[in-house]
Amino acid sequence: MKELLNEKGLLKREKLLPPKFASDWGKNLPQREKFAILHEYQAGPALEDVLREKLDNLYIEIGGGDKGKVFNLMKRGKLEGWCWQTTQSVAPFMDDDAHIERGNLFLDEHQHDYFHSWLTLNFDNLDFVFDPALSVLALKELYYTLFQVEKMGETSAKNVKEALFSSIQNTPKPDEKYLQERCWSKALREQALEIKVKRKNDVNAPFFRGDVGYRRPKVEGNKIKELTAHYYYNG
Repeated sequence: MKELLNEKGLLKREKLLPPKFASDWGKNLPQREKFAILHEYQAGPALEDVLREKLDNLYIEIGGGDKGKVFNLMKRGKLEGWCWQTTQSVAPFMDDDAHIERGNLFLDEHQHDYFHSWLTLNFDNLDFVFDPALSVLALKELYYTLFQVEKMGETSAKNVKEALFSSIQNTPKPDEKYLQERCWSKALREQALEIKVKRKNDVNAPFFRGDVGYRRPKVEGNKIKELTAHYYYNG
């Protein structure tokens, strides 16, 4: 890790970019080489450790199958295809000045308008992208250049947090009689108790796409301390 740091102990920008890095790489490199570069020049363990700690109390359940924490699922490639749900579930645990960004990625000549969502954050005075769906944690400059990003919208982590918190506060709990009569299994009972956040067809909205039910939220003051996000295949 020392080779990534400057004399002040901060990450060195030049160590997070390939030698002879050029602005035309995004158009000329095949998709597999772009991902190879992004994985080789990952941000490093210091930032990953910070994010792991922030997300330690966020649990994800995909359909009725895979369950786990963000980094565990990400490292196993289980979050691919779940960009909307994951960025919107991660954002409430991030610092207020982090952002969800949405737009098109130029993956290659066959996938040049890949509509996608990722997170941006600042760490050690450098801007990074955290993209759990594509298993990327890298310098924003590198990500933007390789994927020729066409940003179409964004929202702050603060906005997402406030929207989710409002839904938690304003969603009444189903009465016990309803749960006993209609929810004859544990799965149906848990689903009935989920918090659903209203989505808008607005690329700048806190919740844009992706059907998610939020289970067992633990709230202290105005902070969401623990959350389980249940992803639905029909969203």
